[in-house]
Amino acid sequence: MAQSPLINSPLMRFVSGDMDKFRTEDHKKRPIPIDKQGTEFGLAIAKDNPALPAMFQAICAHLWTECAAQPAILQKIQTVMQYFPLYVTSHAPQCLDGFSWKMSDGDKPNNEGVVSEHTRGHWVFYFKSKFPITFGNSQNAEIPVTAIKRGDYVDIAFQCAWNGLTGADEAGVYLNPKVIRLHFEGDPIGGGQMSVGQAFSAPANHQMPAGAKVPGAMPAVAANPMAMPGGAPLPQGQGAPGFPAPGAGVQQMPGATGFPTSPTTGAIPATSFPSNTPGFPAAAAPGPGAPAAFPGGNAPAPTGFPGNPAGVPAHPTFANGPGYPGQ
Repeated sequence: MAQSPLINSPLMRFVSGDMDKFRTEDHKKRPIPIDKQGTEFGLAIAKDNPALPAMFQAICAHLWTECAAQPAILQKIQTVMQYFPLYVTSHAPQCLDGFSWKMSDGDKPNNEGVVSEHTRGHWVFYFKSKFPITFGNSQNAEIPVTAIKRGDYVDIAFQCAWNGLTGADEAGVYLNPKVIRLHFEGDPIGGGQMSVGQAFSAPANHQMPAGAKVPGAMPAVAANPMAMPGGAPLPQGQGAPGFPAPGAGVQQMPGATGFPTSPTTGAIPATSFPSNTPGFPAAAAPGPGAPAAFPGGNAPAPTGFPGNPAGVPAHPTFANGPGYPGQ
């Protein structure tokens, strides 16, 4: 099951399935095994599109090489190439039987016996992937998958591969999407999996049942403060032990915010933070050689650096670096 070289499609229309959701049921509503689930979607191309034969021939060319040891499959490929795409519907519809080409005739009724108005005159190719797909716009800039809706016009870069089976009702091809580009918006097409917003267009207006709560809501706060962890609240005007009561002896300076002032002297001197506050050691006077300020201090220049030949030699570890094993 070797992958083909990358194949680029003509312009196609996104008509069915989903590009970002794994399909969990088949067309008969039967569960799909988890290991076989993936994104599945259909792209329609007009039967008379002049670029359609080249795309189909690229698929057949890869299958011809990959299935070289399967004469029965080669015969099917050869027959289909003789008739597809212009004459299959009217002259040889049975030539597609016995091999899963992952495409359908848009002029034929679906499983419900209805011919879709969106596929008339088209072939629909079905792509499937278990892996992330890259999405872009016509300028080749990446976009989110949500920017593409069913009904829009896109082109696709994909690879194909034989599914490895040989039975008449089992053999077929995989069409594996790699990159999809959005070119034009089209009229929306319903069906498939829908978003929450599409399903519920009106805002919810439900009354909360007794005993229920909003999903993810925090537990309600107890009405009785005594029941809260930590016991009863502190008496009014009393702060935590060792700290002044909130607002005691402190007032705001007019025109300033966040800076306390003294009730008697106005602004509290900057020196009181925190060195002369009771309980904190007083700031030590600058020692000899300490810088008076920054910049322009009077600290001696570091030693051991160029420009200080008369200085005290640097400690050998500082000058030469720590020793390492083997040095």
